[in-house]
Amino acid sequence: MSNLLKKVTLFSVVGCMGLILSAHTSEAASYESMKKNVEEGTGLIYNPEIDGIMTQEGSLEVIEALEGEIQDLNIEEPTQEIYDEVFSSIKNVEVIETTEKTLPPFMPFAAGAPRDNQTAWIPYNSKEFSGSGWRYSGAQFKFRDYNANPKFGIRATKDSFYFYTVIPGNNSFLRRHEVGANLDWVYFPSKSGSAKLQGYFATYNPVKGSRYYIY
Repeated sequence: MSNLLKKVTLFSVVGCMGLILSAHTSEAASYESMKKNVEEGTGLIYNPEIDGIMTQEGSLEVIEALEGEIQDLNIEEPTQEIYDEVFSSIKNVEVIETTEKTLPPFMPFAAGAPRDNQTAWIPYNSKEFSGSGWRYSGAQFKFRDYNANPKFGIRATKDSFYFYTVIPGNNSFLRRHEVGANLDWVYFPSKSGSAKLQGYFATYNPVKGSRYYIY
């Protein structure tokens, strides 16, 4: 798989209407589904310690380290502490490269981004869309069961997106993740410590027919 991420880096959140979304059925983004996709070459893992999406080789290294901890401790799946330990130990690896273009100044709380009380349950995927300027998901996405879903599973087709994670009611916490077009599933944390995260999407001048998926 290519290490080049066809991503337009977005520097602001300015403008307008939310994307119209429809529910779609998919298995939950459990540890087992992430492991399966990474081992089959259809999934990549975001490492918060290096703030980057790891290549398939690095993502496999994470899974192998997690599996080792699971076997040593005789547990069914990794805890948050195990994730943190593994990510902190795997730093000197390649990450997916990005391509940048100049966009308007970064304004993370501009009108158009969904508010904390505009929420929808995961799994979701967007309808095909197009247009000019900034476009957002119509809701912030959350899980019914965070213990069963340690990661957000994200994909985008035809165009790239930003995926923002927030702690409801905490305006000081905002994390921006790049999601490249036509990449495999990418897995981002669904918690920050004990706090449950919600996530929303934004993109600029989207390619006609582009979509995003979250499970």
